[in-house]
Amino acid sequence: MLKKDIRNQKSSQPLYIRLYEHLRHYIDSENARKTGRLPTEMELCRIFGVSRNTVSQALSMLEEEQLICRIKHRGTFLSSAINEFDPQSIRRTIGVVFPFSSPWHNAITAIRKGCRELGYDFHLYSYIWEDRQDELFQIERARKLSGGIILYPSYKGGACEWLQSTQGSCPLVLFDLDVTGFECNLVATDHYQGAYTLVEFLIRRGCRRFCLLTDPRKISSVKLRKAGFLQALEDHNIEHTSRDEWMDFNMEKFPDFLRNGNYDAILDTSKHMINNILPVRGLHLARFDVATDQEKESFNVVLALQHFSALGVNAINLMKSVMRSGMTPFRKILIAPEIHFIKLK
Repeated sequence: MLKKDIRNQKSSQPLYIRLYEHLRHYIDSENARKTGRLPTEMELCRIFGVSRNTVSQALSMLEEEQLICRIKHRGTFLSSAINEFDPQSIRRTIGVVFPFSSPWHNAITAIRKGCRELGYDFHLYSYIWEDRQDELFQIERARKLSGGIILYPSYKGGACEWLQSTQGSCPLVLFDLDVTGFECNLVATDHYQGAYTLVEFLIRRGCRRFCLLTDPRKISSVKLRKAGFLQALEDHNIEHTSRDEWMDFNMEKFPDFLRNGNYDAILDTSKHMINNILPVRGLHLARFDVATDQEKESFNVVLALQHFSALGVNAINLMKSVMRSGMTPFRKILIAPEIHFIKLK
């Protein structure tokens, strides 16, 4: 039975959790399988005597687990009831292939919301970062079951192989990471310009001696950041020192290295967590997205913050254009990061 008095249950859990658990149990029932869908949000509010916000939160949790699919103007469907071999079902489905535990939750949420508003089904295929076979497996699953794919490729090359062998076989939008030698629709942060702007910000604050921390992994975003840092330094005739041993980063000797070099700022192409070099206070640290609390206590931190939600919105809108327009010139959408300064107290 769908109807149940969840308000008077003796439980310390919030109402939306109780509703989520009840609906999750109902989805496995024979009645749910017969209909293949859930009642509307307003009907669920009436059935359970709860607010629409409570219903929406419970449905969002079910959607996160891919147990349901909400489609604007059509309703809430059980994922198990969607016929994957129905051509019409495939054409209205967008497969989103992202690595597990990526920092792109807001982007994925924006893509999911955009799918619902545009009337497309959303399916998330997560792969293990740096596992080429798992990445290829999930990409192939998405290709078979989707009308279009939004792909966050790893730097290990699994996606590159697939792209070269299936070029043009389905609508595709690459997310954030460019693939060298392959023309495709792309939505990404402007890593090059973001890095360039970080250097200009530091120069305006009086920095003149820079230490550049590089990353040997062949990730397009990291390579673009390095290029942006170097170009800005060259354009302003600023000298720098590069440290390339990212994989064998010697944290014990690094403070002495910084002191002996009389540096003003550290330019970090990746995420070298240098939070234990507390003896060197007052330097500037520039990188993308994150800094630990300990780093904020040691440095004047300058972050280039990526607009995750904006990236997701642009990805789904570009995918809509690709799916509805057929063959169109490839588009590259670059979104500038926001510079955020955290002054050392």
